[in-house]
Formats: sequence, C-alpha cells, structure tokens
Amino acid sequence: MDVTLIKEFEGCELEAYEDVVGVWTIGYGCTFYLDSSTVKKGDKLTSEAEAEELLLHVIEQDFLPILRRIPTWSQMNGNQKAAVLSFAYNLGARFFANPGFDSITRLLNSPEQWTDTAEVQRVFGLYVKAGGQTFPGLVRRRKAEADLFLKGSTQATPMRTNSQISGGQRIIALVDTWLKKDWSKQASELDDTQRAFVGKGKSYPIQGFCESSLETEMGGHALAQLDHNAGEWYLFVEHWQLPWTQPFEMHTQTLPEWNQVNWKDWSSPVSRYFNVGEVTRQDWERIPSDATHQQNIIKIARLLDEVRQWWGSPLYVNSWYRPPHIEQRVGGTGANHPFGFAVDFRPAKGSIWDLQHCFEREWYNTGKWNGGFGRGANRGFIHLDLRHTRIWDY
Repeated sequence: MDVTLIKEFEGCELEAYEDVVGVWTIGYGCTFYLDSSTVKKGDKLTSEAEAEELLLHVIEQDFLPILRRIPTWSQMNGNQKAAVLSFAYNLGARFFANPGFDSITRLLNSPEQWTDTAEVQRVFGLYVKAGGQTFPGLVRRRKAEADLFLKGSTQATPMRTNSQISGGQRIIALVDTWLKKDWSKQASELDDTQRAFVGKGKSYPIQGFCESSLETEMGGHALAQLDHNAGEWYLFVEHWQLPWTQPFEMHTQTLPEWNQVNWKDWSSPVSRYFNVGEVTRQDWERIPSDATHQQNIIKIARLLDEVRQWWGSPLYVNSWYRPPHIEQRVGGTGANHPFGFAVDFRPAKGSIWDLQHCFEREWYNTGKWNGGFGRGANRGFIHLDLRHTRIWDY
C-alpha cells in the first residue's frame, strides 16, 4: 500500500512530542511501538526508516483490517485505496458509515461516481475543519487525496506481460473447477459466456498472472492471462497448481547458505523443501539482490521446512519475496514481503482450515512460533513472517 501521502502530510518526528490533545507521539504520528508499548516523553527513533517501519506496522494492524470491511474495498485499485487510507489515518479508521461521514460513505458505496471529478473533489473537500475552523493543511490534504482517488479510477492494474513471466508456464486444475470473468459471483450465477468448466487435471499455458490483491481481496481468486489469445480469466487459487508450486525436495543433507544459492536458477534450493522458483514465483522481477533480503529468505525457508515436516505433506507457496515495486503493484502493506521474511502458503493436501487451526494450537499458542501469524484460510492462504509475535485475521 502506498503511504506517500501519509508521510507527506504527517511529517516525521524522530523525537517524541505531545500532540494537540496531549498524547505523546513519534515518527509519522504513531503513539504505540511494535511491542504495543506507548510512546513516552524523551523517546527517540534512530532513523526515518525506523519511523516508516512503525508506520507500516500501525497501518497493517490497526487500519487495513477495518478498511477492508468497506463493501467496495475490493473494487478499488491501489491509488484509490491509498487515498482512503490517508483519509482514515487522519480522521480515524472507523470513519465509514459513522456519524459525520455520510457523504464520504455514500461516495465509497457508489463506484459509478468514482470517475466524477467534481463529485469526488466536493466530497473529500467537506472534511477540512477541526473545531469548526477550516485548516489550510487539511484543505491541501483532502485535495491531494481526491486527486489520487481520481487518478486511480482511470488506471487499471497492469497484467504482467510475457516478458515478465518465464516461458512455457502452465496452470493445472487440482479439482473440477471453473474459470470466470467475474470473481465476485458463483459460477452458477454466470452465463456460459462468463464461465468455463475445467475438469481435474486440465492444464493451460499462461502468458501472465496478476497477483494484485491475491492474498487479501478477490475472495482467494487471481487473474490469469491464458495463452493462444484465450483472454483473461479469474481462477480460485486453491483449486490450481501454479507453475511455482511444484513439490520440491533436496536429495542431499547439506543445506545451502544464502551466498551459495543461484538466485537466477528456479530449481536452486533455499532449503530442504523450497527453491528459488517458489520464492520468486519464477519471475525475473522478483530475484533478490540485497544480501539481507537473501538471508531473510533462507531463515524463513528453514522454519517453513519445519512446518512442512510437522504437517507431513507439501506446502504450496502463494507469494513470498516481493521487491518494493512489486509490493506497490499488488497493493501490499510493504511491511513484510519486500524484506524476504514473509511467506503466504497453503497445503497441497488436506484442509487449509485444519492447517490454520492446528498451527495456531500447536505452534502459535505454545510459543513455538515467534513471528507474525495471519489467519487467511478464508482467502486461500496462511501468512507467516519473522517480525514480532502477533496474530490477526484477513
């Protein structure tokens, strides 16, 4: 998720200060730290990078889970979501459908109005007062948010082109399933021009695969561009074997160090059960070049090996390493995947709900897992990362 507007209008203070209502604040308007302790007088941050990490944590934990409840959130693209996030960060995460926010609520509930420049600017421009007084800073912020929202309304998320995806890639149906033109509807609600039945074992060559909001939106669906001019179709990820989810296992006992991995070879192992192709989704844009990121990938891969051994069957990777430009493209928070220490996955066999429940009971609740645990079974994945211990629902 793009936080440029938030950073611009909040400003960055590395030393704690009292805000207008007497609350000690630091960084980009944060009042709590990663461990949930409160900011106190005399506190200092070491750098803007540390302030940004704190900002992203706050957004991930306190804002996005609430904003995702907006009924039309999944219809917004990255720019529109960033504009709404900035609005919420300034006026409160729970603004939607609450008293005093009738106009912005109606606008967000009316996608047909999102291209109406005058209406978007009018609605955002209503929220420029504090204590009955109009503040120039709020006027500028609402205008910037409206401009970003309108910019988003005319720019669709680009489908990855053939030059961005390895040649010869295929998707294979793991069960009887459907390809659909509208992810939000059941196949039974679509006519034959909007759906295509796919039998178990059927495969298709693909030219592109759009991860945009794969983990958190579209109900576990993703958009694939089929080869041979067959067009773009939504598929339910859990029903398909994707090119980078081929089961893998090393046949030697020596695990490679981060500087021994051939990061340009999809089959090069990063651990016993996972390889570079799974880390990068066989995408040249995702090859990690930063040594720290490579080390993080190796670290979480070894831990994922332990999860895989405990579960007793292969795990399919939905998404792993996403460099910043990829993270921005897919609408991620920027807090985990760009650093290599986060992975979203699902079981190749068995119920994802069972895996999520058992992991929570036997790993998270017992302290065996000391990082982040995102419960996303309802969207077709489980999230793990190596930041501090915390748990949340998607």
